[in-house]
Amino acid sequence: MRNDRDQNDKSQNDRSDDDAGAVRQTHELWRADVHEREVRLAATLAAAPYRCRIRKCRRDEGCSGPMVPSAYQAVAVEAQRMLGFSGDAVSRLPLCLAEIDEASFRRCMTQLPYLRERLGLVKLPRYDRRLRGRPWSPCDKASDGPDRS
Repeated sequence: MRNDRDQNDKSQNDRSDDDAGAVRQTHELWRADVHEREVRLAATLAAAPYRCRIRKCRRDEGCSGPMVPSAYQAVAVEAQRMLGFSGDAVSRLPLCLAEIDEASFRRCMTQLPYLRERLGLVKLPRYDRRLRGRPWSPCDKASDGPDRS
């Protein structure tokens, strides 16, 4: 009888561990979505799509380039790992931000606190439609000349 009770308690503890893992995974998915929306909006406002070297971004009039891992995010990744997360949620930046110099990147990231204060998380634009529209490919990267499309 006691063994049955111990096994029942153990199975309840196992479920709580599974629930914690599901909560952690859900939080990471949410954080990745919010991070992508924030940095794409900051890139659109600060880097201005007409100056972006990716043709697709200029045509869509907003940041829609691929998200790539960036060394600029090392501190944010480490902070997420200290909290017990994997850090993958904040490790990526749009290609245009990942390739710019550090001073320009810092200038672009100064937009984030302003965006969080003014817009909140609810009103951050989604980029699903832009990202589904035309496929991005490395050959779409524009030259230094004007866009002739």
